[in-house]
Amino acid sequence: MMRMVMGKPLELQVYLSFLNNVLKIFHDVVLLLERDDGTVCELYDIMLTLKTKLQQRQIDSFFGMETSAILQQFPDQKAAAIKHDLSKFYQAALNYLEKWYDFTDNNYQKNVASLALKSKFTFSHLCDAVEVLQIRGKLDMDELYDEYCVTLPRQQDVVERRAPVVEKWSTLLQGTNTPNLTAVASFLLSIPITNASINFEYSCKEFYTYALKEKALLEAVRSSKKYKVKKSI
Repeated sequence: MMRMVMGKPLELQVYLSFLNNVLKIFHDVVLLLERDDGTVCELYDIMLTLKTKLQQRQIDSFFGMETSAILQQFPDQKAAAIKHDLSKFYQAALNYLEKWYDFTDNNYQKNVASLALKSKFTFSHLCDAVEVLQIRGKLDMDELYDEYCVTLPRQQDVVERRAPVVEKWSTLLQGTNTPNLTAVASFLLSIPITNASINFEYSCKEFYTYALKEKALLEAVRSSKKYKVKKSI
């Protein structure tokens, strides 16, 4: 007879424990993307961090501490088979990210990520952003360089602030005569983060709740079969 944990079969419990752990990563990303003060220059780093977390978990065979504790109750061969299933979940998630988000140098969001003011930016970073945003014709690039130099002494203090990106830019430009740099920042920060090329079929929050209720999802994870979402969601 299959052993029971908290009223559930042990094998079912280990999958539920894993999903509870890993789906929090996606849930946290959705919360970041839904922030009112989020900006497009933060998006690439958010998505890259998500990808890196999934890759590292797969490399380390890390499935959550509670999941690991439950796995110890299985015979070695069975535990290894379950770990293989869980690793396939990570791979499926990574494949999904690669399909719906562009992590290559061609993604303009990568070229504007340096302007999120998490660290000091260079004039080269600024030029890259101007090019991908296609606004060079609206700017005087020589003056933009001079304006960049004006902000240099202030950058370190601004990047160290724990504040939204928009507020950081406001602080950086406050009291300066920097019309070209202000134009770049204004254009960049006006791009809605929802314009980004992410196409989650439904939010991770909904998926989190749904996954815990649907045994069919667990079967899909184990069998690697394509899971069909019911229209009643």
